Amino acid sequence: MLITGTRPWGGDMVLISLLTPIVFAEFKSQHNPTLTGKTAADVREAFVRQFERYVKGQYPFDTMMDAGQDILSYWTHLTKIPEGSILACITEKLYSIKPSSVPEERTMSVFTRMNTPARNRQHVRTLVDMTQIRQWHMYDPKKMVERRHPDISFSDLDSIISTPKESAARQSHEPTGSYLSVGADEQEEILKDEEDTWLDETLVAKPAEDSAFDIEADANLHAPIVTKALADECEESPINGLGGTQGDATEDDADLEGIDTKWDGFW
Repeated sequence: MLITGTRPWGGDMVLISLLTPIVFAEFKSQHNPTLTGKTAADVREAFVRQFERYVKGQYPFDTMMDAGQDILSYWTHLTKIPEGSILACITEKLYSIKPSSVPEERTMSVFTRMNTPARNRQHVRTLVDMTQIRQWHMYDPKKMVERRHPDISFSDLDSIISTPKESAARQSHEPTGSYLSVGADEQEEILKDEEDTWLDETLVAKPAEDSAFDIEADANLHAPIVTKALADECEESPINGLGGTQGDATEDDADLEGIDTKWDGFW
């Protein structure tokens, strides 16, 4: 078969009928440099002629693979030979396809089970449709675990990140002045130099940009749901579940849990 590097005599018409749509799609995309600049008639005639050469084992397909050479490099080399470039560029692309995840491998396993020897004349589109139908019927929404993420505010970060333990002693500093160790005589001079000087800088206003916008035009930044999440201290809020502790649950939580979250009508 073509996928193993050998040259079968039986079933060649079935194989060429499967490769023809791939050649047409590759030519239509114009992404393959081997097919660029050629007409559809030239590509079709060259593909049939080169496939016939491959089946008969004629040049350039009369050379077998070298010892230790993989199939992809074998066909990549044939793309440089005009007498086999059309067939080789398609085969090279087929061998470049690799499953990148376990779900893809499972899907291909379903293809293999559905495309039995007695039903191997199915179109690829038929296999894809039947696989999607099978995956949909195997989907069970009851097995989906509903994960509920807590609402976190800045005032809760210390209690969430840190484990319960004795707080370490914090080193306190004066609100102004230098952190350097200085004497009593030098401290007054340093404080005088740093006092009310860093605010005297003149800030240049940035011009307005076309891509910038005023967020307050579309959102209320003073809404409790925003101020509660950004507050440094936890305060009482009419909005339940924002920045509260685990014991703050009220009847509103029960009402929210009773909301119908099924999507049967949507699907």
